[in-house]
Amino acid sequence: MLFNRQREREEWVGTLKVGDKVAIRSGRYGYSAWRIHEVVKVTPSGRKNLNNGTILNPDGSLRGDKYNYAHPVTNEIRRAIWRKRAEGTVSRMNIRTLSDSQLKRIEEILEEGKE
Repeated sequence: MLFNRQREREEWVGTLKVGDKVAIRSGRYGYSAWRIHEVVKVTPSGRKNLNNGTILNPDGSLRGDKYNYAHPVTNEIRRAIWRKRAEGTVSRMNIRTLSDSQLKRIEEILEEGKE
């Protein structure tokens, strides 16, 4: 669920408590990556401290960052994180170390994608 209105985001952030998870998309200009972080502290002012040291403002923005906001963790976001990791793993793969049978299976998978 990505928010359309600031008020909705503020209401959601107000409900967050220690142990809750939030998704933050970082990066701009064509490259972005989702990260999931956990709320470790709620301050009296309504800010949320996250496990990576980031501070979440009551409006959902990141302290010191006017471009990125917190979002609820959804299956779509989890899938995007998995896909980015899988793409990286495959792109860094050294095919010279694969056995013939492993290479044949990859070749079959690539053929399936052409159909």
